[in-house]
Amino acid sequence: MSLEDDLRTIFGHLRPTYKRAPNRPRQLGQAGVSMINEGSDMDKNTLCLDIYSMLRFNESTGLPSINNARVIDGLFDIKSGRQVRVYLDPTAIVCDNVTKVSQYTWYKLQLKNKHRAVVDEKIFKEDKNLSDYRYWMNLDVLSVNLRASPQECILTREWLKIDTLKDTFYKMLTQTELNANAFFTTVPLSENLLNSNRDQYTKAVKEINQYLTVYVNKANGYDSNFNLELYFKYQNRNSFETNSDSNDNKKNWLIYCIEQHAGKKIPKIDGMPQFYKWTTANAPISYYTAFTWTISASEAYWGIPPENLNVYEARWKCADDLAYGVKMIKDYALKQAEIKSDEEITAAIAPYVKYADHYIQSIDSSDGAQQFMYQQDLDFYYRDKYDEKGNLTTDKDYKLFTTIKSDGKLSLWSLDIYPDSAIIDIKYNPSKGKFIPAHPFGTDFLPPSLQEMDTLDLQDSLGNQYHITPNQKGFFLISERLAGKRWTIERDEYQLTE
Repeated sequence: MSLEDDLRTIFGHLRPTYKRAPNRPRQLGQAGVSMINEGSDMDKNTLCLDIYSMLRFNESTGLPSINNARVIDGLFDIKSGRQVRVYLDPTAIVCDNVTKVSQYTWYKLQLKNKHRAVVDEKIFKEDKNLSDYRYWMNLDVLSVNLRASPQECILTREWLKIDTLKDTFYKMLTQTELNANAFFTTVPLSENLLNSNRDQYTKAVKEINQYLTVYVNKANGYDSNFNLELYFKYQNRNSFETNSDSNDNKKNWLIYCIEQHAGKKIPKIDGMPQFYKWTTANAPISYYTAFTWTISASEAYWGIPPENLNVYEARWKCADDLAYGVKMIKDYALKQAEIKSDEEITAAIAPYVKYADHYIQSIDSSDGAQQFMYQQDLDFYYRDKYDEKGNLTTDKDYKLFTTIKSDGKLSLWSLDIYPDSAIIDIKYNPSKGKFIPAHPFGTDFLPPSLQEMDTLDLQDSLGNQYHITPNQKGFFLISERLAGKRWTIERDEYQLTE
């Protein structure tokens, strides 16, 4: 129980002047009604409802905060999961200083396009030789900043100090309309959800992953088992040469993969050292190959791992990132819209409050020899150190063994991420006999599951359920928390009567 709840238990639901809140504002022209302030917290000449004039249910006791239900606050629509403010009196006005923002965040997610691209990783500007180990920087929302001490979770874009991943990591080849519906998450997300409610965290990750897998799957080119390893990269030349070395496992593995790709063995004389050379038509030269990436769940995921713990899964990683990093993602989205808080969001600004163009990625499967960079084929040559007469060989003695085509492709699925913390108003329409929801940013941000309703099924943050049903005189309000206790609420007065 909060301090506010404790004080209310002692003093009742009073305004700061300790004058009891009116059940509802009276209309001017009625007996005894004037423009006199009802409490020191209300502005002069105002008939709006403040936080003390809206009914809330105490989560500890389940009891209503006041005996009037013109507006019911603090509950969630069960189907959509969204926090709502219910206006049984459609003429009621809530004061401007009452927050319209929830402490929780939901996402609107929009898969837009399926892309094909080649890797164009300009982030590695320096040369890399064969002894270096460098892997494709996956297009994840969150990364671990290894440079920090202690290591910290951080947005990938902020870590790399870039506004967009396009032209930094990849070059677009094609773009196809995906025709995917937008998806609205149902779990109220908060920064510490993993620790405070692991079941809800799991539900959040699973529902986002399920949305992604409807459109991002093997039928349209998705494969979760592959990553890229950079073997070498040189900016200002178009060839790379090395010699055989039985003690260099990385080099030996690379040669083995090339033989597998060619379907034949490099001719060798027992005990004879060899030289190998890769060439491209133009600088720069680089060589990436795709490989199966097995990784422990504790290294890849923040919270809940997928069923296959040892395989990197880009769709699941995206969902896990969104559930874990909700505060960082929302802060970034606000910054992108050049505002500082949720209260500044308007219908005009809302479309720009997003983490734009995140990409779910999938790399073509490979036998270990496949070129992914710069759309250049790569020729692989070999030569023995000595010829048949025992003389040292030279560059002119290189023999072409195979050509590795520049057919390595990266599949990308573009995802716009809109964090949304707005409280949705639901007003009863007497002429229709229905409850009508309205999102402050417009219908584009209203979950499809939250439509005109005959009855309301609501719950508090602990899962206790409440049901509101219209009748001829007003409404029935039922609390499952209090063993199905039912109140009658008559229109005009909106008093709770048992």
